[in-house]
Formats: sequence, C-alpha cells, structure tokens
Amino acid sequence: MRILFKVTNQTLIQMPRGNVVSESQDYLYAKFLFSDDWDGTIKIAQFKRDEYFFAKTLDENGECKVPWEILRPEGSFNVAVLGNNAPGASNKIITTNSLDILVYKTGCTLDQLPDTPSIGISGELIAMLFGYKNEAAASAAAAAQHSASANSSAVRASDSAEAAALSATSAGASASAALSRKNDAATSATEAAHQATASANSATAAGNSATAASTKATEAANSAGEAAISAGKAELANEGVQNTVVEANRLLAQFNALIGNAAVHAIWNSETTYSPGDCVMTDDGSTYRCLQISTNNPPITSPEYWAAVSTSTLDTFEYNEYGDLIPRVSPASYTMFWELNSYGDIVPTA
Repeated sequence: MRILFKVTNQTLIQMPRGNVVSESQDYLYAKFLFSDDWDGTIKIAQFKRDEYFFAKTLDENGECKVPWEILRPEGSFNVAVLGNNAPGASNKIITTNSLDILVYKTGCTLDQLPDTPSIGISGELIAMLFGYKNEAAASAAAAAQHSASANSSAVRASDSAEAAALSATSAGASASAALSRKNDAATSATEAAHQATASANSATAAGNSATAASTKATEAANSAGEAAISAGKAELANEGVQNTVVEANRLLAQFNALIGNAAVHAIWNSETTYSPGDCVMTDDGSTYRCLQISTNNPPITSPEYWAAVSTSTLDTFEYNEYGDLIPRVSPASYTMFWELNSYGDIVPTA
C-alpha cells in the first residue's frame, strides 16, 4: 500500500486518502510526486512521532518505506520532505510544510515488536565513501604499474651484470696468456721476438676486453639505479594505497557510528547535551540537525552548532493531546499560506 503525496515547489499535499491502520510493518510505503524544481536533488522524507524521528532517502521513483515504529499505536504521525544538492554542488536546500497523517486503531493483537529498527541513510556520506573507494582503486593500479616497471629494470640490471662478469673473465684470461708468452720469450732470443709481438697483441686484446668489461659494469650500475628508483616509486604508491584504504575505513567507521549513536529528540532542551547528528524540534515547529557537541545553544541563534532542516511559520501550530506539534484547527486568521480543505484539515494554500 502507498500513501501518495504531491510536492509543488515547497507545498506538500496528500492525494485522495486511504486509511492507515496501526501495527502494520514492512507494508506501508510513501510515494512523492515532485515538480521540476526538485530535479537533480537528493530527496529525503522526514517522519516524526513522539520521540521517534526518521530521515529516509527516496529512491529514483520518489518512494520509501514508512518506518513501522511510527505506526503504533493509533494516533497520528508527521511527514515533511527535504531536498539537497549532491556533494560538490552548491548548498541548495528545498523544504516543505509538514502534514499530519491519521493512524487508525487495528482490530488485531500482536505479541511482539520487530527486532530491527528502521534507519535513515545519509546520501552525502555514502557518496564520499564511494569517492574514497575509487581513489584507492586508482592508486592500487598505479602501484601495480610501478612494480612491473621495477621488476623489468631489475631483470635488465641482472643481465648487464652477468655480461660484465663474462667480459672481466675474458680480460683475465687474456692477461694470463700475455704473461705466459712473455716468459717463453726469455728462453730464446729469436722466439722471444715472436713471442713479444704475440704478447703485445694479447695485451692489446686484454685492454680492449677490460674496457668492454668496464662499460658493461657501468651499464649494470645504471640499470640497478633505475631499478632502485622504480622500486621506490612502487613503495610510495603502495604506501598511498594503504593510507587511502585506512582513510576510507575511518570514514566508514565514523558513518556507522553516526547511524548507530545519533539520538533523536523531540523538543530542544537547554539542559540537554546534544551530539553531531542529533535532530530536535523547536517550539515553533522548526527542525534542526546538530553540527557539533552543544549545550544550551539555541538552534535558531546558533548556526555554528545547528543546521536548519525545516522551518514553520509562527502561530500556525499547537500541541495536541499526545504532546505533539500540529497545525491549529482554527487559526486566528486565514493567511496566504494556510486554508481548510474539504476534510476540515489545515493545508497550505494551493
């Protein structure tokens, strides 16, 4: 079953009525039809009853499930809608008036309540967490690329070092041959001349081999240096990935703590200490969300502690028999903002 609402600019009205009966759960939905000026905004439905306050993000069809907590017992609950731009855009906020929805008494008897409470979701924090997830994935890809480059440079360095070693061995062998021929030259003058010539040739070859060995060693050192630089880059990239993952986990823990610990209060009290995420209603029917720990900081005059969620015109609300703020049944005078509909309820002027 769906309760159908129409939102035109900042005016919220309920479409033709159907009875809402208490004690139902996982059944009742609210659907909102929006005018064009709500396009591109994150839309949040606010449900309030006694000490309960829920902010439910609407899906792409403008729907959400009505929290079962506000459907028991019989009585009434309050609904309003808030629109906000996506993260990174201008701080555009659209609010609406609020409506009271009557809840009829059920004819059934239920033995126990559901175990899991309804929870509202914050679209801004989810968007932020997805941003950190994408950044971590990009850093991981860069680290993998640097790691592959380092491995390639290390292989080239190893090949150059091996070639340098072979050249050095060849130079040593040539030098040994030159010394042997020099000793043979001492035994025979004629043979010494021939051996001296051969020794000179061998010495020249040894010098050439030694030069080649030195060149290979230099290339090996350069390749080793490149490998060290690439390895350093890979280590830095990996460190960046770790830092990004740690930050994403921290934000996720903060988000879970905000959902799990944020309290909801009906009317603001100067003696109560409020925490970030707490929501209150002031005597004029306006609602505010706490930005930092606050004690005796009136929401209407303390913007550094409170952010306005919805506001209401003065002298149009009163307390009902349940202690809730509701539109006056007979306003002192009709204004351009309020009128009585065919059911005798106070509604915004069309």
